[in-house]
Formats: sequence, C-alpha cells, structure tokens
Amino acid sequence: MTGNSTSKAINRPKSVKTKTESGNSETQDKEKKGKPAKASSTKFVDLALPANEIDSLTEFFQEKKPQTQNEKIAVVMKWYKDHINNSEISLPEINYLMSICSK
Repeated sequence: MTGNSTSKAINRPKSVKTKTESGNSETQDKEKKGKPAKASSTKFVDLALPANEIDSLTEFFQEKKPQTQNEKIAVVMKWYKDHINNSEISLPEINYLMSICSK
C-alpha cells in the first residue's frame, strides 16, 4: 500500500439504549457515578484458644497437608466447625486460625 494512511477516531456512545419491562426505550449512562468502593479492613480477633485446642488444630492441619490457599482455609474451617461447635466463622477468625497453623 502506498499513500497516506489516516486513522479515524471511533466515537463510541457514552449511553446505551435499553428496553424496560414495559417495553419503552430508556437511555442509561455507561459511566458509573458515585464514590469508589472502600477497601474493608480486617480486624484482628483472638479466640483465646487453650493450648490443647491449638495443638489439636496444628495436628489436624499437618495431617491434612493442604497445598493451596483454598485447601488451607477449608481445613481450618472444618476443624473450627468440629471443635468449636459453631457453623459460622468470620474472616478475622479464619485469619487467626491460619496464623496459628503457619507457625
């Protein structure tokens, strides 16, 4: 190819037409407005586990030999459910149990 090549800017719409449930057309802006989401901070929690429970957790963790982060979390959650008799566990509690297992 010889000659001058020019590039054309592509103008894309900043709004999109959509149909509402009633069948009417509605224009919605593509750009999101508002404040960006804040990163949530994780608080530290101390479950104050007795020494025998800490030993039980570390032994259970070593027996299962988890390889991935997901497996490690699943192992501590299983131990927590079986030994603390609570089916719900928070992120700070998971972090606390993981810190025990990483020692």
